[in-house]
Amino acid sequence: MRYQEISDYLSSFSMDELSQQWKMEFEYLPQGVKVDEFWYPALKMEWVEGETLLQWLEANYQDRKSIRAAIGRFKDLMRELATAGVAHGDLQHGNILVAPDGTLRLVDYDGLYVPALSGMPGAESGHRNYQSPLRGVEDFGPGIDNFSAWVIYLSLSAVAADPSLWVQLHEPDSEHLLLERADFDAPGSSARFLTLLQHPDSRIRELAEAVISMVDRPLAELPGLDQGVVPGKVDSAGGGISDDGDGPSRSGRPAWLQSHLSVMAGHVRAPVRSGRTFRRRRAGDVALAASAVSFALLVSILGMTGTWDVGLVSIAELGVGGLSAGAAVLGWRSRVEVREMLRDSHIVSQLLSRIGDPGADHAQLATERERCEEEESRRITLFTDDQRVLTQHLQKEYARIESEMRETMALVKAEQVQLSGARQAAIDKAAEPFQRSWVEIQLQQFEISRSYLAIGGDKVFRALVEAGIRTAADFTGAIEGEKRALLVRSDGKSVRVPGVGAQRAAELRKWRERRMSELIRQCPIGLPEQMVREVEDSFAPRFRALDGRQRDAETAACAARDGVTVRIGRERANLVELNKPAVDAAHATREDLDRRATQLRSRVIELQALKRESHILEGQRRALSLWSYIRFLFPSGVDIECLSRSVQSLGDCVDKRWPQRLLAGERRPTGPPEAGYATVMVMIGPGLLG
Repeated sequence: MRYQEISDYLSSFSMDELSQQWKMEFEYLPQGVKVDEFWYPALKMEWVEGETLLQWLEANYQDRKSIRAAIGRFKDLMRELATAGVAHGDLQHGNILVAPDGTLRLVDYDGLYVPALSGMPGAESGHRNYQSPLRGVEDFGPGIDNFSAWVIYLSLSAVAADPSLWVQLHEPDSEHLLLERADFDAPGSSARFLTLLQHPDSRIRELAEAVISMVDRPLAELPGLDQGVVPGKVDSAGGGISDDGDGPSRSGRPAWLQSHLSVMAGHVRAPVRSGRTFRRRRAGDVALAASAVSFALLVSILGMTGTWDVGLVSIAELGVGGLSAGAAVLGWRSRVEVREMLRDSHIVSQLLSRIGDPGADHAQLATERERCEEEESRRITLFTDDQRVLTQHLQKEYARIESEMRETMALVKAEQVQLSGARQAAIDKAAEPFQRSWVEIQLQQFEISRSYLAIGGDKVFRALVEAGIRTAADFTGAIEGEKRALLVRSDGKSVRVPGVGAQRAAELRKWRERRMSELIRQCPIGLPEQMVREVEDSFAPRFRALDGRQRDAETAACAARDGVTVRIGRERANLVELNKPAVDAAHATREDLDRRATQLRSRVIELQALKRESHILEGQRRALSLWSYIRFLFPSGVDIECLSRSVQSLGDCVDKRWPQRLLAGERRPTGPPEAGYATVMVMIGPGLLG
């Protein structure tokens, strides 16, 4: 049922909705494996091209850009799992594969949790180097990956910030990234955690503190990686880790720019308002318009009626025009809308000049960052090479010490084997008197007649019987010459047996020795236990001496290994100490570059805002121009063209009625203006007064 629920739930995922193709295609087989006539279900999964996360990190731990990209993909993966309510159950380096294109794949779905399995126990507890010490089989829900995810995220983030941490904290051929189960069981005495907590990078320290704080907390209380909550470093919204730098201030502007804002009328200026126009005419505006028109008309009438001569009229017109223009400018500048527009234009211009060209600064920052990355990469490469040399030296010293110890142990072992043989031979020799009578009795059962054909036939057998030799117990050996031989009977006499030469005597001797060996092995009678202890006690000092030599060799090897470890460890510490100023400098440079990048992003945002405000101000400059103000002075009911025609009509009338009087030298009109003047006053007066 478990596999069927997993299959049904994951099959509902659409590949197009995923940030990366982490879900592998698989097939649920109800009859997957047959064991002892019983079928068991299984998941048939597609073949995946890629490396495990551990293999990939071993090959790419110095490529910080690739690791940062992997961190982003890992966060996307955890966010999508959390959104779907799914947990892997055994999140570790072996179940996360990195494809050739850098995207991640999840494999091994045996411990997977899906909502349909809620309330059931877990199928496994996961890899011990990635799980909380408090996790049990009863912990089975959407949050069972939280601890593992933070452990992996901490490892990736630490290596991305400082690749030398991989060399310091990861052990070759180990089943972990930077941390293992021993670190979680006792974080207070963990050298790995101590290294991370003392690192110059505050981000590494904060993540290490966060993982330590999760070690003794129930899984249900742990935040997910998608929540991004790290104790002690949470932003104001409680939704993520805030980065250091010059971020937005309370006013919404970057702090670096906030200090440069001009203060007007005791407060920081507000953003530019749109829609500014001349809306209400003040009493001064009406008086200015009425005065300008009245003076202009008066001068025109005086000139037309001949009251003033042409020169005086021209001077008066110039004076009236200059005064009107000056009054118009003063009136225009006194408008609140115009003052605000001019003030905002000045401030925006100043801010634009201070912001400068973010594009050029961005290019320079990119160049500096690239140079910093190259220098840091060279430093890390040199540091890693030095660390590798020390590691190789340590391994060679270990191998030499191990080889010397093995040689000594081999010599001791050979002597122990030789001494064991001598002890057994002594025991066997001491047991011979107790075994001899039984063996002699048993030798009587081996008659020569049974083997006479091999010896020489009936004639030789009869000769042996005549010599008193019928069984293996009747003789003890042979005296062999070049051509003749004597057999030694059990009574000690040597006899010559016809037909038994040197060759047959040797065959008889070997036949008897084989029977003896068989009987000795089968002999139920051994050396008494007390005598065995006596023999063993006689050999015990020599065995103790060999054991002492073996212990001395092991102790000397252990001491030599410890000495090499301490010496290499001291050299490693010196190397780290010598490298620390460069690490601190690189860290400070990265923080400065990050701060400048943050400022640059703020400048770009502010530049865009200022450009929008500048565009708004451009429209306002047109809407609040001097000409617009002059047009604004006149009421909406006054038609400027009609007013011009009326003034022209007034001039024409005067010219037609008084030519003779002007020629006769009369200077003053005898009557009022006619229709033109009346029309002008009718058009202007009500509008201005209204």
